[in-house]
Order: sequence, then structure tokens, then C-alpha cells
Amino acid sequence: MVAMVAVKSSSNVAEYGYDEQAAKLYVRFKDGGWLYQYDPVPPIVWLGLTLCQSKGRYLRQQVIPFFRCRRVE
Repeated sequence: MVAMVAVKSSSNVAEYGYDEQAAKLYVRFKDGGWLYQYDPVPPIVWLGLTLCQSKGRYLRQQVIPFFRCRRVE
């Protein structure tokens, strides 16, 4: 598993992490606490997530509609 970054300022996202070798983004949402894996996510999208102010909005607009998703746990 990758190192996860805790998100304190989001009402939706608890933590996220990125596996650059496998191009996989991991996101744990606060609602339900489920961990999801998105792939293949390029590094520029990961960088955008790390730099944006609203993690939930960025995920809804730039990740969820465009990348495969599966629940990990």
C-alpha cells in the first residue's frame, strides 16, 4: 500500500495517496470510510489533486468521470 496523506480541510475526502509506478490513485472518503482505487492516473492529475484547494471538487471534475474505479476494501 502507498503512503496516504490526511486531508483535514475537506468535508468529503479523508485521505489520498498515489502509486507512481502503477499510476494508481487511492482515495478514502469520509462517508463510509471506503478506500477507492482509480487508474491509470497520470502524474499531472496527481499533482493537480495535491495543489488544489477543494479535493472533493477536483475529484468530481478531474478524476471520477475519467478513470476506472474499484473499491479496495
